[in-house]
Amino acid sequence: MLNASLIGSYISTLRKKKDLTQVELAEKLNVSHQAISKWERGESLPDVGTLVTVGRLFGTSVDNILSGGISGSQPRNVGKLVEKLSDKLPEQAAELLNSGESEVEGFVSLAPLLKTSTIENVANKVSSQTFDLEHLVELSPFMERESLDGFVNKVESANISWDQITSLAPFIKQSTLSKLVSNIETSLNVEELIEIAPFLVNDIDRMVLNADLTNIEWNHVVGLAPFLKSETLIHLVNNTKTVEISMEKLISVAPFLGNYLNQLVEDTDIKDVSWGELPGLAPFISQETLANLIEKVGDEERSVEIETLVDIAPFVGKDNLDHLLQKVDLSDLTPNLVADLAPFIKKETLTKLMSNLVK
Repeated sequence: MLNASLIGSYISTLRKKKDLTQVELAEKLNVSHQAISKWERGESLPDVGTLVTVGRLFGTSVDNILSGGISGSQPRNVGKLVEKLSDKLPEQAAELLNSGESEVEGFVSLAPLLKTSTIENVANKVSSQTFDLEHLVELSPFMERESLDGFVNKVESANISWDQITSLAPFIKQSTLSKLVSNIETSLNVEELIEIAPFLVNDIDRMVLNADLTNIEWNHVVGLAPFLKSETLIHLVNNTKTVEISMEKLISVAPFLGNYLNQLVEDTDIKDVSWGELPGLAPFISQETLANLIEKVGDEERSVEIETLVDIAPFVGKDNLDHLLQKVDLSDLTPNLVADLAPFIKKETLTKLMSNLVK
């Protein structure tokens, strides 16, 4: 790819040799002086049309500018490509690539400077054999999904690397990604599956079930949880039997386990549950399971903070909530907290709380 710092430094050198200020150069190129400043600091690059003008102004080739004045540091005849693209001649630019007169790496390096439509116009006129997978990886952020898929499907992908797959994944269709993954000869590990899980919605469950889960850890379960069906996630959880499951770990996967979460909570030997942890699980478990967890709250935490009780009130049940209110220090009670609790407690309990407010 183009080295913006090197190119910017060279433009700065050319400007100083001409004894031009940034403002004067900007006027000659019909750009802002801020643009010149950004080029020279390596923060941005001129577009292809401006590159041609810069070359003419300083009496040097576009190839020389793009190489930062260092001979042979860029692919061959990039300047010719720039001139054709600047003149809006995509067919002739494509012919330079098809004939080998200009190297395809040069076109790839120009991608950040080109509009998507320009890249598409050239790419669609280039022989499908011109681009290999590495070229497509570099072009992928700049091409339309349909066109990119078409090229990827035409490329020999038997030796595709995992890095290439993960780089292409955000930019290609799921069907194309599935095809690429199927060319990986070795079985994928869980960490590799996490990388592409967001892009393989229809295939990720099958791939997880076929993966080697020997060394699976809880962070792997959490990483895959949002993308799996509950039964697949349960399978993963069941493969972490050597991992000690804590409240924190249960909370991390609670939204994705469905009814199985109740069984998992009941089967897990959790001691000294804290009140602060209960709101994280309460929305996803049954009243009975929540009641059992409450019984496990550590002895040193028998006093309930009123704010915590408000958080779990919708999930506890009126009888249990009334019982828990007996453990609350009502000196912190406010009208707003009473209003939040009101829909979930008995009338007589609400009356008692209201009387506490007027004492």
